[in-house]
Amino acid sequence: MSEPQRISPLLDGFLLGGEISNHHGVACYPAIQESSGQRYILKIISIPASQTQVEALLLSGACTDKEQALTYYQELTDGIAGEADRLQKLSKQEGFSAHVGYQVQQKEADIGFDVYLLSKYAPSLDVVMRNQPLTHLAAVNLGLDLCAALAACRRDGYLHVDLKPENIFPGEDHRYRIGDLGFLPLSSLKYASLPEKYRSSYTAPEISDAMSTLNDSMDVYALGLILYQVYNNGQFPIPEAGRIPAPLYADYEMAEIILKACAADPANRWADPLQMGQALVDYMQRNCVNDEPVIPAPVVIVAPEEPKEGFISEEENDAELAELLAMIPDEEPPVQLTISDDMVPDEAEEDARTQEDIAAEEEVDETDEEQLSFLNDDLTLMLAQADDLIAHELPEPVIAPAPIDVPVPVVVADEHQEPETTEEETTPIAEAEPEAEAEDAEEDEDALFEMPMPPSSKPPISRGWITVAVAVLLAVLVFAGISVWYQNFYIQRVDSFEINCHSGNVYVAVYSDIDEETLHVICTDTYGNALRSPVENGVAIFSDLKPATQYRFRLEINGFHKLEGPTTGTYTTDNETKITDFTASCGPEDCSVTLQFNVTGPDSENWIIHCSAAGIPEQTQLITGHKVTIYDLSPDSEYTFLLVSGDGISIVGNTQITYTARNILTAEDLAVTFCGNGSLSVAWKAENAPAGQKWIVRCYNNAGYDKTLTSDSLSCEFTGLDHTKEYTVQIIAEGMTRTAELQVPADPTTITAFTAERVDLWTMMLTWDYAGSIPADGWTLRYSINGGQEISAKCEENSAEIALTPGATYQFRMEGCYGETYTYGPVEVPYFEGFGVTADDIELDTVKRPSKVNWSYTDLTDADRRSEFTAGELVSVLAHVDLTYNVSDKLINVTYLLRDGNNQAVSTDTQSITWRNLWYQRYCELDLPTVPDTAGTYSVDIYFNEMYIGSVHFSVI
Repeated sequence: MSEPQRISPLLDGFLLGGEISNHHGVACYPAIQESSGQRYILKIISIPASQTQVEALLLSGACTDKEQALTYYQELTDGIAGEADRLQKLSKQEGFSAHVGYQVQQKEADIGFDVYLLSKYAPSLDVVMRNQPLTHLAAVNLGLDLCAALAACRRDGYLHVDLKPENIFPGEDHRYRIGDLGFLPLSSLKYASLPEKYRSSYTAPEISDAMSTLNDSMDVYALGLILYQVYNNGQFPIPEAGRIPAPLYADYEMAEIILKACAADPANRWADPLQMGQALVDYMQRNCVNDEPVIPAPVVIVAPEEPKEGFISEEENDAELAELLAMIPDEEPPVQLTISDDMVPDEAEEDARTQEDIAAEEEVDETDEEQLSFLNDDLTLMLAQADDLIAHELPEPVIAPAPIDVPVPVVVADEHQEPETTEEETTPIAEAEPEAEAEDAEEDEDALFEMPMPPSSKPPISRGWITVAVAVLLAVLVFAGISVWYQNFYIQRVDSFEINCHSGNVYVAVYSDIDEETLHVICTDTYGNALRSPVENGVAIFSDLKPATQYRFRLEINGFHKLEGPTTGTYTTDNETKITDFTASCGPEDCSVTLQFNVTGPDSENWIIHCSAAGIPEQTQLITGHKVTIYDLSPDSEYTFLLVSGDGISIVGNTQITYTARNILTAEDLAVTFCGNGSLSVAWKAENAPAGQKWIVRCYNNAGYDKTLTSDSLSCEFTGLDHTKEYTVQIIAEGMTRTAELQVPADPTTITAFTAERVDLWTMMLTWDYAGSIPADGWTLRYSINGGQEISAKCEENSAEIALTPGATYQFRMEGCYGETYTYGPVEVPYFEGFGVTADDIELDTVKRPSKVNWSYTDLTDADRRSEFTAGELVSVLAHVDLTYNVSDKLINVTYLLRDGNNQAVSTDTQSITWRNLWYQRYCELDLPTVPDTAGTYSVDIYFNEMYIGSVHFSVI
């Protein structure tokens, strides 16, 4: 690739260095921003990589003209630009880092486009790991950050399929982010293949070739392999007896998390990055995760003055390194910085300049070279990053070779044709057998010494006829042999070839006596895409075929054979139903789960859910919708839920999910208790929390503030806040089924203090202090009495007058403001004392009121003295003293405060009567003005002149 075009506005104000890498039409250059000296990497993707690809498109007929080729490459360019936009969108969330900018430029002379991607230079994770091992805390944070990033990518509808250390960059905030392309839509995984540019050592093992079906656990596998290297001194796992050993420096809990992510079977991996992230959170809570290195530092041994045999000195090592560098071929010279021509002065002009000008310009040149010198210092780091950035190969047209038909030789013999023999043909035969001639000569020589025999009466047999007979016999034998070979070896017979479908798989049944190891079935769709499956136990199986698609199946045999009988057939797959978004969440009760799923395609009237767990009998539940709650699961047991259509419809997709049943643990009523002076305090409730429960509380915002604290209590305080910014507070804990979250807006109003002053026995004045501004809608006071339903009161000032209920407890808070809930009470009242009697001297009982108007205690029967009444009966309170009291005509105010079973005030009534008329023979009959007609338990407080006498309890049935 030639020197890059200095496009505008992307490269305005930048200095470019020489090319540091160039592969498959993708080149990388170092760049420095002139104003700030900031280092950057410029990546240029050339589409196509060369004009040879354009010629191939035109010659193959894939594109009819150059305009169509340009349209084709425009679509490829749009795809790369779309990935860059997607990375930019995800970078607004935690876990991704986007390019500084990108720009698409059409080639000036050739057909195609150049995509310029500009990124800040930063060492990637593999460079960091080579320099020094991560600490335990950094390793766990690496896993948590990547889990969050991969989950965010999935929420956006995509799967990141190129996760590897070269694409991960630690930021200044010590958070790890994914900083390169590699997105595939989740909706197309079943029908897509993994592009070659995304294949690496971190690709899941089941993705072995271009025909492999992708799955949504590939990102989890790559993350598991990265953590494996972190805990295994940078080394990849080496399987032992078909299993991956635990990482060398991981404890058993961390090893279980990593090995589950690296499972060879995708079904055994973490189904979702969030599940793996929760496992890492649980691990962090259960263990002391410190800042000690994962890989222990080696023991330093002081070497003796004389080097031992076998040791290489530093000078020898340098010499050996020089020899290795000398072996590098000239075609690949070491990368050096090159300055563009417009930065070098002309020699003639240089002669005309003064020495001062030359010195000044040389100083500028030295400054530029000094700015770009980081290439020499960090060349290894940038090459590692650049090689990763250029791994974007462009698709090339695939031309499938035409099938080759091998003709079968057939021997044809004519029974009536006799072989013709001439002297010219027989003579070479004789000459070809000199040994036979020698034997004949020896026989003639021996005949001289034999006695002559009388002549025979039979005529002599011609040797030519003998040769013809032998040839005919041999031909017959060869023909017979070929016929036997043709019928018994070359021809292989197939009796039946049947195609059927079951549970989403297509089964091709082959009935024949042929050795199955030589047979296989080829499945081809209408676009020419082919799949191959061996015949095992008489059946070839094809899975994950596209729905509603016609396929052609053909039986083939290995070796030099020909199949006879039915060997081909076609089959159109059903329009299957796909299960999407199969989720399991905490149910409304302890050890319950709510399952929910969505359906794409024909729906089933009934669905069957199989529920199983280790050591627990399997349960089956029939449902009619797409949501169900299952109760009474075993605590802390991992359940597997399998979804099956009740109508026998073929279903695919997310048909299985796992869930661990737990008792509900929630952080309820999460509230801000104080927000001001750069600090934020929150508190919450958790009735079912076990003793010693630890809570992880996180406070963060989009402005860069992110702090996580662990609390043993139900409150937490954060400092260093800017109250002009918004914040989010989250609470999680081990066994917590739902995350508690609270949004704190900018510039909040916080109630810093409540003050209550009692005006009299029945009235209180409440005032409050605050930080911030008055709410836009004014003050709204909300309070409850004895924990009952809240009462709302609008206030013009920061004060309110509240009516008091003796003995009650009040709770106050300000609507739309932050701060603690203020509790006042119980409201104290004096006990009665006067007329020679105190409250302790008076006994109270409930009785059924007699129908007599002016009744007295003498009108009561034993059945009337009770505490349980039916609805509609009148109730009275009978007071009694055992001592002599003073007689007076002073007026007494008798107050009745009726409460329900929740200690909430139901009614308050007051009656006036003289002390003399109140008592008769040491008894006092008090008729309740209000008697409830609703069943329940009640109590009545009695006051004389606002002084407490006592309380009685009764119930209505």
